[in-house]
Amino acid sequence: MGADVLIGMDIITQGDVAITNLGGNTVFSFRIPSQKQVDFVQEHAEESRREQFSHGGSKKNRKKRHKAFGKNKH
Repeated sequence: MGADVLIGMDIITQGDVAITNLGGNTVFSFRIPSQKQVDFVQEHAEESRREQFSHGGSKKNRKKRHKAFGKNKH
């Protein structure tokens, strides 16, 4: 199903707007009044930090451990 949508800033500034396209499925969401701040950049940074620490710390520390292991191996 396709649809053309035009929404003015007078409406957009009253609420929250999100457009996502996961797996080729586009979803448009809008709510009034605004309920919380949505920041995809911040969300990505937080997910990256969680992933980084769930795999044994920072890349810098993992490289150090890996190099030390390599030296002991030979």
